[in-house]
Amino acid sequence: MYLNYFGLSEKPFSISPDPRFLYLSDKHRDGLAHLLYGTDETGSFVLLTGEVGTGKTTLCRRMLSQAPEGVTFALILNPLQTPQELLASICDEFQIDYDKEAASRKQMIDSLNKWLLENHASGDRAVVIIDEAQNLNAETLEQVRLLTNLETDSEKLLKIILIGQPELREILGRPELRQLNQRITARYHLESLSLEETHSYLHHRLKIAGATGSLFKPATIKKLHRISGGIPRIMNLICDRALTGTYGAQKQIVDTRMLQQAASEVFNQPQSPSLNRSLLAIIGGSFVALLLGGVLWNYFQLNNRYTPLPTTVTAIPVETEKESLPPVIKKIANTEDTNAENETLIAAETLPAKSASIQVLTGQQLIQSLDSNTEGNSAFETIFDIWGFDFNALQGDSACERAQQAGMQCLFAEGKLSDVIEYNLPAVLEITSRGGQLSQLVLKRILDDQLLLQMGDQESLVHTADLLSYWNGAYLLLWPSPPESKTTIRPGSLGPTVVWLRRQLDLAEGVTDAVGQYQNFYNQELKQRIMRFQVNHNLDPDGIAGEKTLIKLASAVRYGDVNVPVLAE
Repeated sequence: MYLNYFGLSEKPFSISPDPRFLYLSDKHRDGLAHLLYGTDETGSFVLLTGEVGTGKTTLCRRMLSQAPEGVTFALILNPLQTPQELLASICDEFQIDYDKEAASRKQMIDSLNKWLLENHASGDRAVVIIDEAQNLNAETLEQVRLLTNLETDSEKLLKIILIGQPELREILGRPELRQLNQRITARYHLESLSLEETHSYLHHRLKIAGATGSLFKPATIKKLHRISGGIPRIMNLICDRALTGTYGAQKQIVDTRMLQQAASEVFNQPQSPSLNRSLLAIIGGSFVALLLGGVLWNYFQLNNRYTPLPTTVTAIPVETEKESLPPVIKKIANTEDTNAENETLIAAETLPAKSASIQVLTGQQLIQSLDSNTEGNSAFETIFDIWGFDFNALQGDSACERAQQAGMQCLFAEGKLSDVIEYNLPAVLEITSRGGQLSQLVLKRILDDQLLLQMGDQESLVHTADLLSYWNGAYLLLWPSPPESKTTIRPGSLGPTVVWLRRQLDLAEGVTDAVGQYQNFYNQELKQRIMRFQVNHNLDPDGIAGEKTLIKLASAVRYGDVNVPVLAE
């Protein structure tokens, strides 16, 4: 949204782990050297740890891109596996044949050992990388240790790299894991950036994105370092919002006041000079993005004919392979990638048939219909009505304030249409006409091969490609708020919010009748349930019920006969 204004070719502060944007501070160079050491002849077992957001995954990707020839990698991104599942994943990554239906652990280890010997005989090396390794259980860690027994008289056949958060060091320090801990040949803990490195970090990312000068005042950078604690991912989140706000204010450079406002939006509360681990945990996960509902940079102006979506938005990249997506979402992803004008949605057979009275519009007709709509807040009135609320009866300067009054949470984001569809909840979409006029409509349903949209009182069907020609990527959706308006529920939490979370999971699994009393403590059992839900819904399985997890849970509870408006059954 601000690229042309600042003369940028791409977003400089995306939180996706793009190796092109990697700033190699001295700390990161040392970390990369340790990873590369794990791939050579002498390295056998390497441990890389670091706080959430310090750049571990990005370093890993840089290492993969510049590893020497003759090295084959098995990259394990989901550590929530049994020992047998881990062996199967390693064999799959190395493309080793085994009986997927009946293979035992011994048979898979034998197959792996045979392949490793052949690989070694050809002069090649094999490396297993396990990311988010702090989530490995003790039994699976023991299996990792046993894999280091695969060796010749002079060399380990399998190199292993564990990457994880600081608690991984504590886990490996337990007495029962001392055998594994003693086999680690190289360790490195990735620290946060210093103030000087923060200056260089911003300059590096802006330069890669095409900036010709600095967009942040020195005092602003100093404040950024103090607020973020030198954590790159937090800096990216704050800087992206600060640039959006600066663009909205039509200023040329980010000042300290704008940065403080952006930081308050990211953390949804005033920030103290020090940054503790609870705030770091807010932005946890490998490629995920953080988005706190109800945060606005610009309020909706209720008396305007068209109310533009706020300029503060957060991109939510969906890295899921298309083959793993449901049919509807998969087809949308293909449409967005090819931009084929004739590409359409494929909806499930269970969707209701479209009404013959609903008109099918072309992209140009859609814009004309929007131009003729004189009802200023009709899109917001519509989406509130879908959830059973009267928009005009609620108080607040913004749609999000009114949503909170109704016991709902509000999500603004910028992304692909497949992102919106995957949430499976009705959404307000912002449309840009050829003249630059902004307006909104509501995506209500997916019907057969088209999208059901509402503008004012009129419902219309539009082909996906026609919508994509005018949609600028900004969207808003509502979802039911947990008790106490919490948007992150994490292990160790206690109280009614945890009881609510357990009940929501039951409903999502089709359990409509409560059995006994629900525990009010977020224990390991609940964490495992959340992880399973996250895996089943293409989310990063971190065991934390964050906003993306809670939104998908909101649409999933319809399986428990809860009346939730969804885009597709």
